[in-house]
Amino acid sequence: MYQKTLTYKDFLGEEITEDLYFNISKTEISKSNFSTAGGVENKLRKMVNEKNVQAISELFTELIGESYGILDADGKHFRKSPEIRAEFESSAAYDALYMELLQDTESALAFLKGILPDEIKGELDNNEEIKALVAKTKE
Repeated sequence: MYQKTLTYKDFLGEEITEDLYFNISKTEISKSNFSTAGGVENKLRKMVNEKNVQAISELFTELIGESYGILDADGKHFRKSPEIRAEFESSAAYDALYMELLQDTESALAFLKGILPDEIKGELDNNEEIKALVAKTKE
């Protein structure tokens, strides 16, 4: 589970600070297109080797949408649905988060590591190739 406290301006120009929650479970990883040979690390490494900055941008779009949800107060449920995703993607918060992830390498890496299951997080630690690719999205 990744909690991101984000401050942004809404569409009326009001400054808002809120906590957003993101998570991709092991089950979701196994069912998604990330379950390809080598998993997420392999997918990212391929993007690095191909110097495919557009692909990493698309990956962030996919990961933000797939991982966003609403955490119940009791912590037992993390609700996701196409409606919840669409509502978030139409918000000023989404725009602020997306731009932050594309412009700040450390934020992007923290987001990636935060949303993924523990078994995959370790694959991203100290991976200089992935850091370099994420940094290229700023260019």
